[in-house]
Amino acid sequence: MIKVMLSLDLKNENGNRADLYKYLEEADWKKVKNVDTVWLKDFDDYTTINEQVLNSIKGEIAKPLVTAYKELKLDKIYYVAQIGNTIVVSRVIETRKGDYGVYPQELF
Repeated sequence: MIKVMLSLDLKNENGNRADLYKYLEEADWKKVKNVDTVWLKDFDDYTTINEQVLNSIKGEIAKPLVTAYKELKLDKIYYVAQIGNTIVVSRVIETRKGDYGVYPQELF
């Protein structure tokens, strides 16, 4: 099992935070109590991390967020994820040149 911690921030959320949370809950993420927008998930299908597994997990992290971004017409979603003992993943979901996408961003 690979454990993942996800933290996210919405820009101009327009009251859609609860709706976004539903997308994460449907994807089996569990919200951490008493900490804003921090979620945990166990990926039971994986036991070790290699590049293929890491890329798969990154895709599974992005999937419900991209769906929420498009369907809720959010401005931006920033997120960071800690995947097992690997480096923290920092991304932003936004529209660039008319197309939405998931883009790397600096952590600090």
